[in-house]
Amino acid sequence: MNDERFDEESEIWAEEFDQTIDVVAIRHGLEVIAEKIASGAIGAAENFQGADVRISTVRSGNFSTWPTDYQEVSSEFAPQISWLFIELRDCFQSFLNHQNKYWFFGTLAQSTKVSVGAQIPAEHEDLLSSLEGPLRTAFTIQAALERSKLV
Repeated sequence: MNDERFDEESEIWAEEFDQTIDVVAIRHGLEVIAEKIASGAIGAAENFQGADVRISTVRSGNFSTWPTDYQEVSSEFAPQISWLFIELRDCFQSFLNHQNKYWFFGTLAQSTKVSVGAQIPAEHEDLLSSLEGPLRTAFTIQAALERSKLV
């Protein structure tokens, strides 16, 4: 995958980590999440909001109090997408910190927006297609971590 978000890996991966990043556990967690999705065991959660990302069923349009890199994902499947973001947060627990969480969730939000936006017309939005983008991105991040010198 040639993705400009990963062009600056050195900036993301150059940080000092207090704990070991367990890429094997991350990979296993991603496989469990993918299996849940494939088997239809998709959960639902309160709308995710954090790290300059907001997921909701209705676009708020009020960005005046948020930083310029704020990402909003609007989808009829907001509870399921929020569930996936929480699952991915838990899966990447050994990697995430107070700095890189903005990059991580922003990258997931951007890939979700691409997945949701690619479904034309919008009224035919599909749940599995909506979840595919962020899950695929999470696998790409895990692979980048595995290639990095952090593990």
